Amino acid sequence: MTKTTKIIIGIVAVAAIIAAIIIITGKKSNAQETPIVGGGTNPNPNKSVFPLRTGVMNNNDVATLQAHLNSKGANLDVDGDFGSLTEAALMKQYGKKELSAEDFKAIINS
Repeated sequence: MTKTTKIIIGIVAVAAIIAAIIIITGKKSNAQETPIVGGGTNPNPNKSVFPLRTGVMNNNDVATLQAHLNSKGANLDVDGDFGSLTEAALMKQYGKKELSAEDFKAIINS
């Protein structure tokens, strides 16, 4: 076996090990992922995630809701994170802890 053949076999072995690690860990890229309810991820904050409730993070619909609640007297950071303060403001204004897509549309369009 020549030195070149040994180097090629070594490179192929390293590539196979890296591929196995990627498959085992499920890691596909270093792209930022956004946590959502249930421990999942939402790589696209523009994508709707309903119901909106505590734990939905970095979501444009939540930011829209927060801005709307602020227009009704709440004092929330419009950060797209549905935390306890957003839940409390929603409860105070509308008596709800979470919003379905239909409820969200009705509130925002009112």
